[in-house]
Amino acid sequence: MTNDSRQFVIAGAVTGRKINQRLPKGSKLKLCGSEPQSGMVLDTFDGILAGQGKLLILAGTTLICADVQTAKTDVLELSSAWNRFAETLPECDLKDHLVRLTALRLLFPVGEVDVLNLFLPLLDEEKKTCCRLSGLIISQEKQSLSFLQTHAMRGYDAYHQQLIQALDGQTGGAAPEYHEILTLETSGYSAKPEIRLEPDAPVFDSLRLLVTTYLNVARKNEEGVIADYDTEFLHDYRVSLRKIRSVLSLFKNVLSEEDTAHLKQSFSEIMKETNLLRDRDVYLLSKPDYFSMVPPRLHRGLETLFEMLEEERNRAHQAIRRMLKSQDYQNIMSGLENWFGPDNEQLRGEFANAPSKKYGCGLIMKRYRKVCRIAKSITVETPDETIHELRIQCKKLRYLIESFAPLFPKKQIKTLLKKLKRMQEHLGLFNDRSVQQVSLEEFMNNHTIRGKKGLRLAESIGALTSMLYSEQLRERDLIVANLAAFGSPETRTAFNNLFMIGENDK
Repeated sequence: MTNDSRQFVIAGAVTGRKINQRLPKGSKLKLCGSEPQSGMVLDTFDGILAGQGKLLILAGTTLICADVQTAKTDVLELSSAWNRFAETLPECDLKDHLVRLTALRLLFPVGEVDVLNLFLPLLDEEKKTCCRLSGLIISQEKQSLSFLQTHAMRGYDAYHQQLIQALDGQTGGAAPEYHEILTLETSGYSAKPEIRLEPDAPVFDSLRLLVTTYLNVARKNEEGVIADYDTEFLHDYRVSLRKIRSVLSLFKNVLSEEDTAHLKQSFSEIMKETNLLRDRDVYLLSKPDYFSMVPPRLHRGLETLFEMLEEERNRAHQAIRRMLKSQDYQNIMSGLENWFGPDNEQLRGEFANAPSKKYGCGLIMKRYRKVCRIAKSITVETPDETIHELRIQCKKLRYLIESFAPLFPKKQIKTLLKKLKRMQEHLGLFNDRSVQQVSLEEFMNNHTIRGKKGLRLAESIGALTSMLYSEQLRERDLIVANLAAFGSPETRTAFNNLFMIGENDK
């Protein structure tokens, strides 16, 4: 017996007439009239859906997600206006799928299409329905993409197989690349663009390439931060600047001491301006988690807290917006871009001409040994300050490995980074819970609210702080438990095989 259905994705508009030409005599699709509907293709700023081979289309109140690789289509009818964030969709499998893919990102319109729905019965010589064909034809001017699905009916397997064979003749083999068929406005943006380093190139040249790449990433996020499309624009902006600061700090004696100090200060001052906005974003994004930590009777106090945090967040955004649009900021960023430009002769440090790979291996192994020394000393009695120091050293090690990653085999680097990230997750949560407790205390000290409202606020913040402390202790235990894996002989051997060899290269 044939399968109940088969799915196809075909380049071009597959009409009932075309399929009928391929069907044997006695079988015929009944042609039913249908009008196309205008739709808008949606994707994130960084093109996550396109990268996954997904087409997300909003046509009126219908949301359609089509997968070019599997030919599967999901349809959701929206009952109200939608703000184009996946997390605000009604609860369903499609929402869960889109949230996993797009996370916190806004979905932007990237192209207009026409969507035609098909639902055609296959008739035999007696005009009886033997099976059905459903699907969508997505068109843009003279180009089309068809997503089709057959539906078998009991007792008519032969007719279903005829329909499948007729459609097989239309596919042309591999799934089509839809970006070659539809014209979509893509930003070309990547938070982690590919960087090509040369092993024997002077490390000064590698530093300059890394900094200019990260600086370009940061600048591409400025418009999104100003418009406040979603919180990931500020996140990517800050991560890029943090990577620049790390490169400047960790690439010792590549630049002159004077230039290093000046550049680090310049980037630090820009980062400092964004701290409050990012802090409030993190709080607001974690709102559901915080509410789940305290009893329902304390939720009124938390509502007051988050109303005040949102007001502060909005004021902080206005301040950042003014900064990014100011001429002073534009002059600073242009100056930094010019400083790292190819025509600028900077003062070089002692190791500026060292081969990039050998220099990088030396830095990585030195930092790895430092991480291992601290990790080996940590027990359940270790002070929190040592845990924080381990977190900082792990972050520096990760930045070094990521900076020099283009010089090493991807698979081996990915394995090491996975282990490091696993430990960093717990170290990061430990630090977050610690910082959040201090931040809540400062918030209470800086805000005076009297009466019952103030009492409810203080009570809720007290309960939340207590829960954050409990979570901090839990993360501490997990850190101790994960240290053994990171310092294992297997991990040490992996580091030695990758970086000791390069460190000792002549």
